[in-house]
Amino acid sequence: MAAVTDSTKTEINVMIIGETGSGKSTLINYLTNLFYDGSLANLKIAIPTRYLKSNMPLVMPEHHEDCIDDITRRKTNQCTKYQYKIKEVYFNFFDTPGINDTGGYLADNENLDKIFQCIQSLEYLTSLVFVLNGTQARLTTNIKNVLERFHERIPDIFYSNIIVILTNCTSHTVNFNSIKLLNNPPIYHMQNSAFSSDPQTWSEQTLKILQHDWNISIQTMNEFIKTLVLLKSIPTNSLSDINNDRNIIRSILHESRLMILELQHIEDELIALEEASHIYSANIEKYIAENGTQTKSIQVNEITTTPYHNTLCLQCNIVCHERCSLSETTQIGEHVFRHCTVMNNGQCTRCPGQCAYNMHYHDRRLIKSVSRTLKTAISSLSNKYTEDKQNKDAYDIKCKTIKETKHLLEQLLQDQFNKVHNACIRVQNNCQGFNIANELYTFINLLKNDTNLIRSTSIIHKVNKLIGELEVLANDSSMILCKRSCAIATKQKKRTSKKANQIEVPTAIIDQTSHSQILDFSNNERYAEYTTEELIDLTRQLIENHTLIEKELHHRCEGTSIGYLSSTELVTLCEYYTSSYILEIDKLLALHSQLQQEIQEATVSDPYKILRAPIDKLIHLTAIKLCLQNVHKYQ
Repeated sequence: MAAVTDSTKTEINVMIIGETGSGKSTLINYLTNLFYDGSLANLKIAIPTRYLKSNMPLVMPEHHEDCIDDITRRKTNQCTKYQYKIKEVYFNFFDTPGINDTGGYLADNENLDKIFQCIQSLEYLTSLVFVLNGTQARLTTNIKNVLERFHERIPDIFYSNIIVILTNCTSHTVNFNSIKLLNNPPIYHMQNSAFSSDPQTWSEQTLKILQHDWNISIQTMNEFIKTLVLLKSIPTNSLSDINNDRNIIRSILHESRLMILELQHIEDELIALEEASHIYSANIEKYIAENGTQTKSIQVNEITTTPYHNTLCLQCNIVCHERCSLSETTQIGEHVFRHCTVMNNGQCTRCPGQCAYNMHYHDRRLIKSVSRTLKTAISSLSNKYTEDKQNKDAYDIKCKTIKETKHLLEQLLQDQFNKVHNACIRVQNNCQGFNIANELYTFINLLKNDTNLIRSTSIIHKVNKLIGELEVLANDSSMILCKRSCAIATKQKKRTSKKANQIEVPTAIIDQTSHSQILDFSNNERYAEYTTEELIDLTRQLIENHTLIEKELHHRCEGTSIGYLSSTELVTLCEYYTSSYILEIDKLLALHSQLQQEIQEATVSDPYKILRAPIDKLIHLTAIKLCLQNVHKYQ
């Protein structure tokens, strides 16, 4: 073989990713023939095909290929390593489970999780190789979904090590016309013909054609190996860094919500103290009464760190499973939580509202409700959320008056937002595709639900201010966060911004649309440029758009439409549908009525207040609606 290896490298790790039937296994067989000097007359088969049996136990003693005769079903159901050695260099190729299998979307997500687990089990990764069918004109929906998931989970540094192999084609017969989502990586073409037909049926003319294709494909594999040797391997701990940053964002957001709940209790006591003393001066001591006794106790959430990790609910603010034995995961909605012992059919048995698994996450801390005096509670807040000791001392000195205490509470919330903002910048600098909007809007929805329970107008004002800042951060992340010059980053920002406006925001769409119209047409001189007919047409168009948007929001409240869903939310919809599909129609109707009533109460029957309804219930209602439609369809 002609490839020259770099003696400084000892191991080259390559992940092979693609749809079922795209030719990943064929690629492994070509590589086997390259490394072991195979030929058409003496084919080296590492992975069996419909016509050829495996004869290379040294490469992979036990193959994991199933359903060889069915090209629509995945043959590889685990990440399987095929190792080749040249001198002191080991080439490790990991054949991964196929995407777009007959198992459907849930199976695809499970396979993606296996791929990421395999990547993180390695110390270094040299390349991500995407195997695509070159006879297709564009990326399929399933591959686009895979690329979206990779955008959200891998650092930007990996994009320079992506390679594309187009199968079933040559450079002059390829139909594929766009791989912009992959940032225009190196592309190789490979014919699958040598492994896709029965050698016993080859005629002399067929053999000549196959030999020509074989020579080209082997030469292509040689060039492919040269490219791999020249690539710089990337430490996979950068994936863990991304997960840590995600965890920081989530932890800060959760802390902020717990803080707001504490602020409600503290604010109530401060107001009661002011009214009792009939004095509103900023110089009144609030902690010690005239008889020297402290004010009454209030309930606060105490956070303690642990050496082990626990399963926490972002919505219920409780620890659902202490000392959880699952492999630690740092992203809300990781599918691994479906296997937690407290989960039953994707629902938590410990949460009062049986929250979905995708509202849970792992953290090395516990949350407990404890009783604290007002002074202790405020001091605890400043100590808990203020990192600098000098600032802690300053807060302790300043919190001598009611006015100063209220100012402290406002400052603490602002500090929390600043932490979130900085964490978002840090994570998107490392992973431009990370969907910050999805993380933020999950929390924003919870905050909006909390405002219905808050009595103090002062706290509601503080919460609404925080919500507004978070919405700006989510919707305008392309302007706030650091910009990148590469094309993939630019495209990803636009996509993320689009997601932010679609995920949560029926009302945000309306606000943004109306706001843009105001910006465009608020100038009287511009209005003057329009004829009367044009102004009437413009007004009619705006009214029609408003009607259509209101109708769509109404459909979403009823579960007949769902709009854009993130990958995690789509998995939730699939699981709700699967669990609901087996229910009797009476049970479906009862669940439908119950969910619809709960959503109506949350929105006060106003579709523009849909954000007050938990997204989990909206998804559940949609799944029930789909089941009922299918029942009526086949009756």
